[in-house]
Amino acid sequence: MFKAEKLDVYNCCLKQRPLRIPILSVNSGELVSIPILGRRNKAQNGKRCVPRDDFMNLPRGTLHCPSPIISASEFIPSQIIEHVMRNKKDCALGVKFRSGDQITPMEAVMHTFITPIFEVIITGDYSYQGKHHIEPYGDFMGKRVILSSAIQPDFEVNGVMSDLVCASEEAVHGQALDESFSILSAGSKADPKLRSKYDQLLKMHLIYYLTSTGKRLSVSEILKEPRNLIEEGDAMKYLKHLIESSSDDLLNTIENKYIRWSGYFISLEMMVKTYLEQMKNEFSVLENACAKPYIYTIDPPVIFANILSKTENGSLLLNRMQIIAIKLLSNQNSLRNAHSILFNDFNDTIAVRMLRVAFRGRNGKVNVESKESLERSDSEDRVFYNIPKNVSLLLHNNSDGFGQNIETEGLSSLDGVVGCFSNAYMALDRSRHDLTSTVW
Repeated sequence: MFKAEKLDVYNCCLKQRPLRIPILSVNSGELVSIPILGRRNKAQNGKRCVPRDDFMNLPRGTLHCPSPIISASEFIPSQIIEHVMRNKKDCALGVKFRSGDQITPMEAVMHTFITPIFEVIITGDYSYQGKHHIEPYGDFMGKRVILSSAIQPDFEVNGVMSDLVCASEEAVHGQALDESFSILSAGSKADPKLRSKYDQLLKMHLIYYLTSTGKRLSVSEILKEPRNLIEEGDAMKYLKHLIESSSDDLLNTIENKYIRWSGYFISLEMMVKTYLEQMKNEFSVLENACAKPYIYTIDPPVIFANILSKTENGSLLLNRMQIIAIKLLSNQNSLRNAHSILFNDFNDTIAVRMLRVAFRGRNGKVNVESKESLERSDSEDRVFYNIPKNVSLLLHNNSDGFGQNIETEGLSSLDGVVGCFSNAYMALDRSRHDLTSTVW
């Protein structure tokens, strides 16, 4: 069912192409007419209406929207995939788990290893101008893009990703779930003791697969081995060294390494492997299912580094860990279909330079630039994307694993903006019968 060879997690190679996989033939270089779309931007009944409202009000069957390709890590139980895709609450703005919810914190962490990827129609181009902003193309116009609804490693509050990768007073020995595993009922999840015991099992499962030794060390064990502890003042320099290293043995180098940051002891090994799994899941689809060259964009979400930003900018730390994972992936795979990798560097001015280093070698011809290079201004200073014809643009909506914000949220985040100005909710509709029909 979900038993995966542990060595698969240490394998940086993309997944093998399945016999059947939907093809994403998306031309993001031209606008398309959407005559069925009313584009009501004026307030109705005191509430501003956005394109999502029009898509929602279309008669069923008017606009075909394929179900997502769900790319999941091999060690994630199939029941978890079905559960987290269908049972998120409507909205999770600043609130993770509360009594009555169906998604527990560790189930939400598991969603980090489950990435839905699908075609959407978006009706404007996103930019950050002091706040989240989108520039509409014009009435009845849209653009076809690919959306990766990847779940971000969630450090917005304590008790989500931190409960997995941050050391505590007691060591945690990993153990894979057995074949009798089943999802805890919603009623039982309301009991803190039962929920905690259940989440502990999920955590042990992830630790088993994300650590070479199958163990998350205790704080006292880490302090006894100073060579395995990188202090906060040395962390960015150390991660930069790893990115620039010519070593082919980076995974062994970070084994049992911890970074002391904002009062936490963070497992570098588990974080890099988490990002590596995400990259494998995404690029496996892009390299095997995209019919056209793709532009891969990264918009680092500062909000999900909130608890890591007490003294330094925690998002920079997460960016470097992600770049190390990209380096590991690039060293082992030829990304033949990649047109460009574009990083939104408004908050991290050296990230693009680090990414270029990560793509040296077999992927040295991949164009790595700031995402700003994609933008152009028209005569009215409106910002749009300049995308070559017959190229697919991949966007992220930067969500957490608890809520279906893309369906409900307003313009307060990238997730909300993408949701308001596209038909993305249709692909992720929790009630559609074929939601999990393509799991890879």
